[in-house]
Formats: sequence, structure tokens, C-alpha cells
Amino acid sequence: MTTLQIDFVSDVACPWCAVGLASFEQAVAQLKTSHPSLQVQVQFQPFELNPQMDGAGQDAAAYLKAKYGMNDAALQEARDRIRQRGAEVGFMFSPTRSWVWNTFDAHRLLFWAGTVSQDAQLSLKRALLAAYHGNNQNPSSPEVLKACASAAGLDAARAAEVITSQEFTAEVRQEQALWQQMGIASVPAVVINRKHLVSGGQPPHVFAQAMRAIGEPIHGRAADEISMADLLGQLFAYTDVFDMQTRPELILLQKSMVIAEGVARALDPAVNMWVAAEPVAKEWLDFNLGIPGRLRDAGAGAE
Repeated sequence: MTTLQIDFVSDVACPWCAVGLASFEQAVAQLKTSHPSLQVQVQFQPFELNPQMDGAGQDAAAYLKAKYGMNDAALQEARDRIRQRGAEVGFMFSPTRSWVWNTFDAHRLLFWAGTVSQDAQLSLKRALLAAYHGNNQNPSSPEVLKACASAAGLDAARAAEVITSQEFTAEVRQEQALWQQMGIASVPAVVINRKHLVSGGQPPHVFAQAMRAIGEPIHGRAADEISMADLLGQLFAYTDVFDMQTRPELILLQKSMVIAEGVARALDPAVNMWVAAEPVAKEWLDFNLGIPGRLRDAGAGAE
């Protein structure tokens, strides 16, 4: 069994984070069915889109147009696109989000929820996103935060203590600084095993493909541990994700790899095809891309 550690860096005020989380959860649900050996653990990390926003907040339309240089038409187009993407993954946005608020207290509450359990933190994150983007509620309001904590099944008295104090301020600031130092400048940012980054509110298949590729690596494994069908599936999925045109060489590669897999399994199911192929690949690389190849190309260009 393989466990993937997911750091979901996001802000309650970020609409694409709402889309990204709903999409990510669909991807995890798909993996539970198709790859039950993969386990996913999610921890939410803080990021503030509007760290300088005061307690009173600001009119959303005016703020967004000033921040991103939008006119009314561009703002409406962006909102329509976000609502459409949200609907595709089951997140319903409010027809109009009238106000932008500070979210730091929401991050403090989320940090505390994470000390209770990952499930509690996830439930609270869902409740906060629904309150802000679905119901146009103020995530800096103590009453809204208490209601979200209650909806997430958290202890009401302890939640009230956190909300009305400055508890976990230092911890949240430390985490914010850590992820900024790691290069996170926009959200959502889904970091897998603290090494691999998937940015933005991607469709479910993109998140699923990334987790499969990282959670079930193929390179270096013996023939009886891998499936060329899975490898080719990943290959063609990448062409779809990055809108790459399928080339005839890929079709020929598919045929060659399936034949090679069949022969390898027949001769020795435990054969390591990567080790067996290494001298052939090295010879090809040296001949075509090494010094001999460069000299040959240079000579051809001088003729």
C-alpha cells in the first residue's frame, strides 16, 4: 500500500480553490475504485490572497477590477467561467459575490481543526468555502466561523475559544512563510509528497493522473510488477492533458512495448526490462546524441 501526502495550499477567499478541492475530491474517489492500494492523506495549508484586507472588507467588484485590471465585461466573463467550472464538479457558487473579506481567522480555525483530525479539517474547509462562495457569508465573522465549525462536527466550545482569541496566529504565519519560501505564489497549489506540484483548479483526471504516476511509479520495476497497458495509458493521458498531437511514433512504440512485455514475461516474469534495455539505450544515446553524433552532425552541416 502506498500513501500520498497532499498539502493543499489554498485560501477560503479563492474561488478556484473551491473548484480545485471539489475536483480533487472527485479524483480521490476515482482512485479509491481504480487503485485501492493508493491511500491519500490531505492537509490544508494557509495562503492569503488579500492579506492586507481590513476587517470591514471591500466591495468585490471594485476590488477585483482594481487588482486585476478588469472592466465590467471581463469580470463577468471570469465569474461565468468559474461558475461553469464549479458546476462541472458539483460546487455551486452564489450568483453574485458582493464582498471580499479577510480570511486569517478562518485559517487559524482550520489550523486548529487539523490538530483534531484530517477529516475534521476537510469538513471545516468545505463548510468555509460553501459559506463564502456559496452563501456570500463573511468568513471573518465569529458567528459564521462558529456555524462552520458546528457544521463540521467540531467541538463548539473549543472552536469558540480559538475564534475569540489569537490562538494559532504564530503557527499560521509560520506555515504561510514556509510555503511562500517554497515558491508558492498562487493557489490552489496541490503539492504531492512535498516534491510534485499541480497548480490551479484542474479537472479531476489531471489530479488523478498525477497521483497515479507518483503513487505507482513504473521505472525500475520488474516485468511482473508493471503493466505496459498502464504505462501506455499514462503516456496517452499526458498527451491529452497537455493537448499534444498523437504521433505515429507513439503508435509504433505501443506495438513494440506490448511485444517486448509479452516476450519478457514468457522468458522470465521477474526480468527487469529497465536493466536489460540500459546498454541498448546507452549505445543509441551515445551514437546519436553523444560526441560521435555531434561530430557527425557537424560534418554533415559543413558539406
